[in-house]
Amino acid sequence: MIVKKYCLAVAATLFFSLIPVAESYKARIDGEHSSITFELGSTWHTIYGTANEYSGEIVFDDPLSPTEVTGKIEIKADSLATGLDMRDEKLRSHSLDVKTYPLITYTITQYRAGEMLGELMIKNVTKLVPLKLTSVKKGGHIEHTAIAHIDWSDYNVKDPSIFIATVDKKVTIKVTVRLASD
Repeated sequence: MIVKKYCLAVAATLFFSLIPVAESYKARIDGEHSSITFELGSTWHTIYGTANEYSGEIVFDDPLSPTEVTGKIEIKADSLATGLDMRDEKLRSHSLDVKTYPLITYTITQYRAGEMLGELMIKNVTKLVPLKLTSVKKGGHIEHTAIAHIDWSDYNVKDPSIFIATVDKKVTIKVTVRLASD
């Protein structure tokens, strides 16, 4: 009886080892392999900004045509910059209060054809935010771009407008991740 169970266990192990296992592709979120930018309108022009310090990982089941995507991104709120020191200081201190709320996070909760849905947390306010995902093969890598549109006032972010220049409440966020391809 013991020999029979042993042979059955060996046969099962051999059988299951022959079944191909889906390989996942991990995209490291860092300054070398990715970028995070934002833009919003104002009275006079469009304001462009970037996150300079962030980390995380996104896992794709297939690098070019994903059907499953998981992951998390953390952005250091004090690294957001628009290229104008006075505006950046107001953004960090007045609008985002980065000393109290140092991180902005996005955690992917589900994926469906071309769209990730995840929890965006800014100033301890969490909302479900969809990101439209596109994947394109470019030379020796695959580039994934995710775009979201949010209203900053939904996150208790204080209005950064000044007397003569108002800032739109809608912000476009763009995350670009590059994976090496075969």
